[in-house]
Amino acid sequence: MTRAAIFLDRDGVINENRADYVKTWEECRFLPGIFEPLRRLAQSPFAIVITSNQSVINRGIVARSEVEEINRRMIEEIQANGGRIDAVFYCPHRPDENCDCRKPEPGLLLQAAECLNLDLRRSYLIGDAASDIKAAVAAGCYPILVLTGRGKKQLPLLQDEGYSGYHVASNLQEAVEWILARQGESQGRGIQMTRRNVGLILIIAGIVALLAAVTADLTGIGGQPGFGWKQMVGTSVGVIVAIIGGILCRS
Repeated sequence: MTRAAIFLDRDGVINENRADYVKTWEECRFLPGIFEPLRRLAQSPFAIVITSNQSVINRGIVARSEVEEINRRMIEEIQANGGRIDAVFYCPHRPDENCDCRKPEPGLLLQAAECLNLDLRRSYLIGDAASDIKAAVAAGCYPILVLTGRGKKQLPLLQDEGYSGYHVASNLQEAVEWILARQGESQGRGIQMTRRNVGLILIIAGIVALLAAVTADLTGIGGQPGFGWKQMVGTSVGVIVAIIGGILCRS
């Protein structure tokens, strides 16, 4: 069974961006208030996956082992504060290498979907760059741009390029609140549709029972057809079932 996910960009969404890159754990600074939304996500059914461009590796600035150490310690800190990260996928390539995993390409999301059995159509991506939004669109996820990190400067770029269909949130907290509210509304609509479907079935069953009772060839006193007790019970049941069905359809 597939699972929906919330993909999180790392730098600019969870921790502060640096113009010279985050090169060591000591340079990693969590954004203010970041642990509360991560705690809320940990209680949700979503898989929580970090997807991050880390060209510092192939630029020769930071070793792959150091990037993985930063990720490992970040996950430990998030867990210590009640959060959860289920997996991390990162791209080590430079932009000029033209790989298929560096955002805005959807490769990281596709890798995660295959490894974790995710349903991308029911998933969200939260990022602070136009490349995040484009990757989400390419993969079929719902994109959310946060205005932390590079978000404020990246928003006009998306608007100039005519991109639409993405949500804008001030920060991760606001993005998570929006997702959970949207999921709640969706589940509510599903329950309402289920009630209506059951109601329609009951209405049909009630009508069938009513017709069966009225048209049945039941024998009354003296062997003559009549409206016997079986017909009375059948008619009553049919009416009651139809009324319950109508109530469910209207609720």
